[in-house]
Amino acid sequence: MRHWLVKTEPDAFSLEDLRRESPALWDGVRNYQARNFLREMQLGDVVLIQHSSCKVPAVVGLAVVSELALPVPGHAS
Repeated sequence: MRHWLVKTEPDAFSLEDLRRESPALWDGVRNYQARNFLREMQLGDVVLIQHSSCKVPAVVGLAVVSELALPVPGHAS
């Protein structure tokens, strides 16, 4: 089992949004290396959720990978 750190801006998608929409699709990733890491995630891996671009950036919660990465429509894998 691996541990991952993912960051999100609380104004765009907060830990509360994740709780409300769980399971949630983690999309909108523009960074290629981050996208590759998402593809490496395996079922049961632990994910630390970090709020960034806010007054006090910090890890605010934990999640568990519940589905493998899906291909992005219209993009080469």
